Amino acid sequence: GAPYDSSFVRQIEKRLHEDSVDISVYNFGMSGSDPIYYYTMLRDSLLQYKPTHVIFCPNRTDIEDVLMRGGMERFNADGTTSYKKSPWFHPLYQHSHFVRFAMIDILKYDALLIKKSQREDLNQIALDQIFQSQELASTLCKENGIQFKVITHMMPGAACAGEFDNKYIMALTPTNASYPMIRIAEQFSAVAQDEHCKEIGWPIDGHFTSFGYQILGDLIYEEIKADFQDTPKEY
Repeated sequence: GAPYDSSFVRQIEKRLHEDSVDISVYNFGMSGSDPIYYYTMLRDSLLQYKPTHVIFCPNRTDIEDVLMRGGMERFNADGTTSYKKSPWFHPLYQHSHFVRFAMIDILKYDALLIKKSQREDLNQIALDQIFQSQELASTLCKENGIQFKVITHMMPGAACAGEFDNKYIMALTPTNASYPMIRIAEQFSAVAQDEHCKEIGWPIDGHFTSFGYQILGDLIYEEIKADFQDTPKEY
C-alpha cells in the first residue's frame, strides 16, 4: 500500500533517531504473514542478529490467516510447509457462480468456505494458536535477554468506522497474557475520525497509505519510547 520507506517501521525508526537513540529498526514481517510465522522466523533465523527488542503487531486479519493455514502443524519435519486442504467442493466453487450461490445463500458457508455456524468456535481455536505462538516467542525472548511486546492494531477501514471495540480486536489482547500487550485500536480510530479517512487507507483494497502508516508509526512509538531510555544516544 505504500513504499517501504513510508512504512510504520521506518516511521518508528525516524522518531527514535529524532530522539538521538542510536538504534536500527528492522521489519521482518511479510505481507500476509501471521504470528505463527513470526515465531518460527524468530526462532530459526533472527536470533543471529541479536535483537534487543522484538514487537509483534497482529490484527484481526491474522485470525483468518490462521484459519486457512493452521497452527504449528503447518510446518513439516523436512522444512516444508503444508496448509489446510480446501474443501472437496472448492474446484466447483471456483468455477461456478451457481455453486457459490448455493454454498453461501443456501448452505450458509462464508468467504473462507467455513460453515457460519462453526465460525465462532474455529475463530477461538485460531486465537488460541496465535496466543500459543506469542507465548513461545515471549519465552524465547526471555531466554535470550530480549524485550518482547505485542501491539495490536486495526486496518484503516475498521478505524474509520469506529470499530475499535470489535470483538476480534478485543480478543487479540487477552488480559492473562504473560507478556506486555498493548492495544492501540482506540487511539488509531480516534485519529482516523479526526483526519480524512480517505487519506489513511486505499479505498479499494483497504491497505494503509503512507499517511496512514505515519499515524500508526507515531502511535506505536509513543507506546514503546520509554523502553529505549537507557539505549546509547548518538551526538
